[in-house]
Amino acid sequence: MANPNGNPPTLTPAPLGNTLALRHGAYGRQTTELSEHGRELVEDLLGLPHMSPADRLACEELAALTDFIDRLDRQLADGKLENGRGQARSLLDLRLRASTKLERWLNALGLLPSARAEWSAALGGVGLAADLARRRE
Repeated sequence: MANPNGNPPTLTPAPLGNTLALRHGAYGRQTTELSEHGRELVEDLLGLPHMSPADRLACEELAALTDFIDRLDRQLADGKLENGRGQARSLLDLRLRASTKLERWLNALGLLPSARAEWSAALGGVGLAADLARRRE
């Protein structure tokens, strides 16, 4: 609803893509455009030997999550972990959940040492089953 005391002839809508009031974007409509850092991250990830063009969507999701975490971190940089009522800030909870999601994406894309070890073991036939098969030969 428009301000009834406002001056309608001077009111103009916000320009498309307006991010002037965007702080972290956690509660509002999500921004769909990746930051420059996010776009660079996608290209770097797709350049890894185990990635293919089919992984682009997953890489973009990881980059978007990284952008979101960066925005949350900037808001939490003031060091205040509690709100005025002494409760943990809701942004802190969002940050912890985003970290969990980030770890899942990193694991799914083979970007954690443990994920790479599992992947190479599966490809190399390393493990108990492979040892037993070699002993039988």
